[in-house]
Amino acid sequence: MDHPNRIMVPVLLGAAAIALACSSEKGETGGAAGTAGASETGGAAGTAGASGAGAASGAGGTGGAAATGGSAGTGGAGGTGNLVSFVGSPCKKEVQSPAPQPIATRRLAPITGVDPAAVVGLRCISWERTGADGLKIDLVNFDGACGAQWSGDAAVDASGSLVLGLVNPDCAISRCGVCIYDWSFELRAIPSAGDLPLTIRIDTCPGQQPLQTWGATLPLASSPQGMLCRYADWNALGWQASATSTCATINMPCLGAGMCSSATTGRSCNQGLVCDTNGTADQYICLLPCSAQAPCPAGGVLSCQAGLCRPASVW
Repeated sequence: MDHPNRIMVPVLLGAAAIALACSSEKGETGGAAGTAGASETGGAAGTAGASGAGAASGAGGTGGAAATGGSAGTGGAGGTGNLVSFVGSPCKKEVQSPAPQPIATRRLAPITGVDPAAVVGLRCISWERTGADGLKIDLVNFDGACGAQWSGDAAVDASGSLVLGLVNPDCAISRCGVCIYDWSFELRAIPSAGDLPLTIRIDTCPGQQPLQTWGATLPLASSPQGMLCRYADWNALGWQASATSTCATINMPCLGAGMCSSATTGRSCNQGLVCDTNGTADQYICLLPCSAQAPCPAGGVLSCQAGLCRPASVW
C-alpha cells in the first residue's frame, strides 16, 4: 500500500513542539504575515445535502495510487464552471472535540449506516449523485499546511475526468506542523455515464511549491453513493493526536510511536485495541481486532483482514 510521506516537519520534534508559539508566514517569499489557524472557506452558500441510503464502500476498481510533485504553481482544477459550492473545515488539531465529528463537512449528510468513528484516522472520498448530472463529494481527513485559507474549484477536462482543486492563493501558512481537513464540493454538469476518474490537486503556494496530487476512480455506474478510504498520513495524524490527546485510540498512532511519545518503553494502545503498522514499516497505529463473532463497525468502510479491521475499499 502506498503511503507517501510528504511532511516537511521532523517527527523527532515530539509532542512538546506543539506547545511552541505558532508564527505565520506567506509562503517562502517572506511577505506579509498570514493569519494562523484555518477558517471556514467556500464559495456561494448551498443547501445541505439530503441523506442517502446505500453501502459506504464503492464497488469495483478504484485504482489511482497517490502521487506527489508536479510542476509548481499550475493552480487548481482550472475553472469553476462545474462548482456549485465549496466548504472547508477548520484544522482538526485546533478543534477540541470529545467525540468523532460527522463524516460530512457540510454538503453530504452522513452516509446511512456508517459510524463516524469508523473513519477516524482514514483519508476518505465520499460521494452522492444528485439528479441527472449533480454530484456531491466530501474529501475527509486530507492533510495540508496549517493556517492556509483554502479555496476550492472543479472542472471536467476534455477526457471526461473530474479535477478538484484546493488552493491557498495567498500562500499564508503557519509553522505549526501539519493539519488535517475535510473539504466538501457540490458539483453540476458531471458526466452521467460510467465510472468517474477523479484527480485531486492541493496547491499550498501557487508558483512556489509543487502540487500534491491524488487519483481515484469513483464507481458511479454501480454505486451512486459510496465511500472509499485509505489510511491518512501518519505524520499528520501524529500532530493531531498529540494536540487533541487522542494517541492510542482507533486508527491513530500508538503511544510510544512518532509524536505520541511515552515515558515508558514499547508501544501500546487503549484497552481493546492492537498496535500494528498501517502497512508501512515503523508507522504504528491502533487497530480494532475482529472475528466472525466480533465484526468491524457497520457501514462497509472497514473489513476484517487477518484479525484486524482495516480499510475495505482502498483507492
